[in-house]
Amino acid sequence: AMSPKEHAYPPDHGLNDEMLALGHRYLTNRARKRRQGGDAKSVNWWTREEERTLVKGVKELGKGRWSMILHKYRGALRGRTTVDLKDKWRNIERAEARRKRLKLARAAVEEMEGKRHRSQENKKCQENDRP
Repeated sequence: AMSPKEHAYPPDHGLNDEMLALGHRYLTNRARKRRQGGDAKSVNWWTREEERTLVKGVKELGKGRWSMILHKYRGALRGRTTVDLKDKWRNIERAEARRKRLKLARAAVEEMEGKRHRSQENKKCQENDRP
């Protein structure tokens, strides 16, 4: 029979020693996922520190390893759930994609305006060159 730890970490788990050192708890934090209080969830805005911590956690441990990130940075992410982390990361990715699209669109507009400006200058030069 397998021990609970062996069962939690199949042979192809892809976890390094540091991740394994976090222990079995990060896989079984069901109690944290349940919120106390009423049914309605109040808005709990993210702080810059929490956002930076989430980005740092994803860079270190990888996207999708929300339980490990939550466990490793439990001090900075206190009161957050794995679903909160996943949702926030999705929103961060969307915002980044939106910024890139806007930047490309602005560059395209500036390029078109530059071409239009240059063509107008060329026409003026051609008119001035005429006798």
